[in-house]
Amino acid sequence: MTDHTSSLEYKHMQFRPLHQDLALKKISTSLSLCGLLVLAACGGGGGGSSSTTPTTPTTPVIPPVTSLTITGVAATSAPLVAANIKVVDAKGAAVSLVDANGGSIPYGTTNTADGSYRLNLSSSGITMPLLIQAAGRDVTGNSVILYSMLQATTSPTIANITPLSTAVVAEILGANPRSVFNNAASNASSIALLSNATMLAAASTHIKTIVAANLTDAKITNTKTLDFFQDATFVTNKTLLDVALEGLTVRIAKDSNGNDQLQISNKFAIPGLPDVTVDLATAKTELAKTTGTTLANAVKSTAKTTVVTSPLATASTMDNLTIALNKAIAQGSAASAFSGYIATAAMPAPGSSGTGTYTYNGRSAAALTAKLAGYAANNYQLSKLQIMGCADTPSTPLKACVYFQVGATVSDNSGKTVDLFYDTVTYNKTSTSWTFSGNGRNTSTEVYPLAYASYGMDGSLTSGSTNPSVGVEIAIVGESPPGTKSMDGAIVQLLSGYSVPFAYCGGTYLCASSSPSVPASATGELKDFLLQQPALGWIGSKDGQAGAKYVISTTAANASATQNLSVYLPASVPSDYVTSQFPALDGVSASNPVVPAALIAGTNLNWANWAAANPDSHVFMLRFIISSDGAAPIVSDFSVPNDLSTTTTLAATTIPDGYVPSSYQLLIGAQDNLGRRFFTTYKSAP
Repeated sequence: MTDHTSSLEYKHMQFRPLHQDLALKKISTSLSLCGLLVLAACGGGGGGSSSTTPTTPTTPVIPPVTSLTITGVAATSAPLVAANIKVVDAKGAAVSLVDANGGSIPYGTTNTADGSYRLNLSSSGITMPLLIQAAGRDVTGNSVILYSMLQATTSPTIANITPLSTAVVAEILGANPRSVFNNAASNASSIALLSNATMLAAASTHIKTIVAANLTDAKITNTKTLDFFQDATFVTNKTLLDVALEGLTVRIAKDSNGNDQLQISNKFAIPGLPDVTVDLATAKTELAKTTGTTLANAVKSTAKTTVVTSPLATASTMDNLTIALNKAIAQGSAASAFSGYIATAAMPAPGSSGTGTYTYNGRSAAALTAKLAGYAANNYQLSKLQIMGCADTPSTPLKACVYFQVGATVSDNSGKTVDLFYDTVTYNKTSTSWTFSGNGRNTSTEVYPLAYASYGMDGSLTSGSTNPSVGVEIAIVGESPPGTKSMDGAIVQLLSGYSVPFAYCGGTYLCASSSPSVPASATGELKDFLLQQPALGWIGSKDGQAGAKYVISTTAANASATQNLSVYLPASVPSDYVTSQFPALDGVSASNPVVPAALIAGTNLNWANWAAANPDSHVFMLRFIISSDGAAPIVSDFSVPNDLSTTTTLAATTIPDGYVPSSYQLLIGAQDNLGRRFFTTYKSAP
């Protein structure tokens, strides 16, 4: 990377697209008519007089299924590339899959270009319906986990996997599909409900009602025929259903009582605050009623429908920007060739009016064209742009949103993701084209809810009344590009009224300090950027709630330019966490502890078991800290795999002559699909 444009761009190069086209392989299975015809009684049917003598129904002979292939598209709005797809059946049994050569594989993989997939099911004893899970990463590097279903083996065997298919499945299951999928055998009765066509129709209609304004804005004229699951025409081209998805955020979180809630909100409003909240247990109860089903009883929010997403009216042409860039990149163009893709009317700096000079989180126009020229020199390509929200969040009124935050993955010619690209785009009505406008900000600022746990090198939880504990991470980029100081300091103002100073501390991010003008001393530990009790600036109850607004006044190192930047907490500070959510290395125990000498020399780290148990989370940070009582700490950050790999090899750490270590720490950071972060520290004295 030639420059540093945002904390996301710097920290979340986490996944590599893998294309695996699963070819059709014939299989055999026997399914009873009851498994195929949900609404009809087996053997029954037809009219007639009540005096007709009952006859014993004859079970029809169903020829064995000679093949079963499932196809579809997995998408959040942009394609969900390189996602792992797994399947369980109505008995809660994992369904085996085979690859093009007939070999058994644990999961299928979505296409790196458009999110399409093809699964060949090899099990002979499959019981319909099927619950399907797709787990991957979006363009921000965040974990994404989506669900779909297939009721029967009758054509079409299509199962599109999107946030809206996930919402329908969640209402039928009455719980977070992830918990059902992870414990499929014990939830078989719930999975079997997916075959109930009446429940499917009612849940689909309810979700369509909630997002009715979005569907109208997407120019879907007949929502009755809209099929979230088996629409063979669904593609990720920012039209119809796909553009509706571009404007929506759909997630599942627990309320204060631990109940699973479906939350649907508009992507252009305040992050973390849902427009509509549905209690999933209540939804399942209503769907199970034979008469008087009232899904409105499950809606726990004041709003009944989401706000409109009319700013997306011209989104269908946004992919033309990617096409033009990729063409120029493929031609090996120089930096000057990319200047025409930068808006002449750039987004103004926060607090300013009119138009401004292009700046994106401190990145200049020259740095942007140099970055794109670097892609051209290496023959890289950009994925389709994913809309992440309004650059000036929130947009008030919504129709005023004219600058859109976007992201894309950058891949080499082997399909490996080598970078994540972020910027802001705007639509030019005169030229009917999209260009990069920047966001006018002098640096990147992010806030994250977090929980952290401290362990000994043997994996035992360190004793203490506040372990694990929670807080809020403040991530203010202080260097751009890395190694070059770009910010002097910042003041973070909380809703509770506290103001907390941050200052440059010689690293990528600013550190909490006694004064923004006094250089801080970085320790490498969480306390550098963590707001928590009883530290200065303790977050109050409102400060830790989803949607909490943080106003960050930043002072740039060049000309001391100051900006007031508003950022919002994407989710509430974790209160329902369990120890299994904290990232953990495989096999750490009293008999197999983490060995500091091995970390110093360079060793292999593996967290596959944790990753398998937490498909909605990913490791984004690995840091080794060596502290000394008489000297500054030695802090070594190690790269995390760009793909879904769960292992990495640490490089050796050099300890200067005369340096006397007093403790060793291995810090591991993970982030879930709600934007919450979980940190684990393995710590020991020498």
